[in-house]
Amino acid sequence: MNDSNFCKMICMKRTLCCKYKLAKNGMSESEKAFDRLDEAAPANFKTEWLAKERIAQSSRIQDPVAMDVYEINIKKVR
Repeated sequence: MNDSNFCKMICMKRTLCCKYKLAKNGMSESEKAFDRLDEAAPANFKTEWLAKERIAQSSRIQDPVAMDVYEINIKKVR
């Protein structure tokens, strides 16, 4: 085995452990942000979004345009 590849393999454990810890912390932060967003959204919007998502997922093979509901629509302020 090439020495540089061996060194990479030895250091891989430490790198993966650090990345795992960062990802785990990021997941909890993302979960908190999602919960705040979920609480702020009105219930009628959530049911409408869920219905649109189900339609898009069920018809995405036959009609890829159905996935356009996932596009972000932001109105620009002048």
